Amino acid sequence: RQNLNCAIVVLDNETFGVKALIGNRITNQRVINYAYDVKLQPGSTIKPILDYAPAFEYLSYSPATIIVDEEYTYQNGVNINNYDHSYLGAIPIRKALSDSRNVPAVKLFNLIGYEKAFEFAKNIGIESEEIYEADAIGGAKNGYTLLSLANAYQAFANLGYYKKATGIDSIV
Repeated sequence: RQNLNCAIVVLDNETFGVKALIGNRITNQRVINYAYDVKLQPGSTIKPILDYAPAFEYLSYSPATIIVDEEYTYQNGVNINNYDHSYLGAIPIRKALSDSRNVPAVKLFNLIGYEKAFEFAKNIGIESEEIYEADAIGGAKNGYTLLSLANAYQAFANLGYYKKATGIDSIV
């Protein structure tokens, strides 16, 4: 489709350098850079950052810890659905994450507490001005840039070490 926008960020997990950054498909005019100018809802890509990794860090959970995927509501009473509108019952966290289940993600976010979840996220470069329970499954009001999300994921590839990505190799 001609009106489809896209962005790509490729980072080097060893040097924390930017290998490639493409912010839009349009190349012949000045346009918005979707890689670092635009904050969008992250969808399920935020679940490891706000839900699963903080559960491992603060609650000493593991990928084998069992969590129940069942009917569940936000604190305001609104139902939370999984993408397939079904529930799997007692499952290991690894299954909840690999299948991108919404209910276990929100349950973990609530168990951790939003303050701790966003403390964890801030330590890997993800910050939010306003926090909502729906953030747990990617419903961020203000969103995040693709560059900040890619940079946060580098911490997973580097045993928890975070360093802000840079496009500069050296200054001579």
